[in-house]
Amino acid sequence: MIEGLNIDPTEKWPIEKSFFVPNLDFNTARLLGQQFSQNAIIWMENDATPRLIVLR
Repeated sequence: MIEGLNIDPTEKWPIEKSFFVPNLDFNTARLLGQQFSQNAIIWMENDATPRLIVLR
């Protein structure tokens, strides 16, 4: 797991902690996002194309 920070360049949203977890399967990522009341997660397959997955 690698910790990060999401920073809004327009400074309209507060700084938010994030986590990058390599080798996590999609269902586990989705369930963790739901468990921690996230609106969405970013998911990448082997093609390295990031996808926004809305959870709510």
